[in-house]
Amino acid sequence: MVSVTTLTSYLYCPRKLFLERVEGYVEIPRGVLVKGAVKHRVFDELTSSEEQLISSLKKSFDWDTTFEQYKSYFSRILRRAVLKSAKQIKMAQLNPMAVFNEFQLFFSKEAETRARYVFDFMQKNKIDGSELWSQLVPKIKSEYKVSSQVLDLSGKIDRVEVYPEQLIPIEIKSGNPPREGAWENHKVQLAAYALLLEDKFGIKVSEGVIHYVDANQKIDVSINPFLREQVKELIKNVKLLFKSRKIPPIAENKNKCAVCGLRKKCHSLVTDEKQNI
Repeated sequence: MVSVTTLTSYLYCPRKLFLERVEGYVEIPRGVLVKGAVKHRVFDELTSSEEQLISSLKKSFDWDTTFEQYKSYFSRILRRAVLKSAKQIKMAQLNPMAVFNEFQLFFSKEAETRARYVFDFMQKNKIDGSELWSQLVPKIKSEYKVSSQVLDLSGKIDRVEVYPEQLIPIEIKSGNPPREGAWENHKVQLAAYALLLEDKFGIKVSEGVIHYVDANQKIDVSINPFLREQVKELIKNVKLLFKSRKIPPIAENKNKCAVCGLRKKCHSLVTDEKQNI
């Protein structure tokens, strides 16, 4: 089964994907990837435990108390995630405390966003505890795992907003969006998640959101027929790549090479390929 991240890796550089998945070369962990893994650990634990947090809230709580409950909860989860990733963090030549402090600001904002929604819902409906959890709409699922035998595809969605008759996938990205819209690989990733949700729940997923956290911008993405076909074509291309013994050509965009951990090996193969012509 092909993963959604494999599709975006193919879009980024088929040659690098071939070296990793067919030839078995391993890239030394880069800081951005390690920090991304820490973020996913936090959201993964939150998904499995947020019901417990929300059910513990009381309608007698004021805003400051509710926010503090969320902020402390996120902080504890983040600390555990950093400790569990300490080896990878050090391999990427990062400082665990620096990583914790960097994410503390991000997750404090995330805690505020979630706490504000839950607090307003709780005060408006005058409910708390388990009743609050059962009636809360939309519910937010983070790090939501989904797969499809029909599509031969699997993935883990950063966030899904769950409404009674609608699902909205949301991808959280660092960095900034382009001048208009969202980056192509991010739109393809979102479309792949939409197809997975449609197959699992049997409902149409016509839109999603890409949240560029560094720029604090949320980009709405329409899951149009072009994106749907692009996802299906990418699945076929990835499968063909894995069966092939022919290495793809080097990337035309040299900026990609500059930040690639397999650059030396990749470029050394270029010499070998020329000699074999």
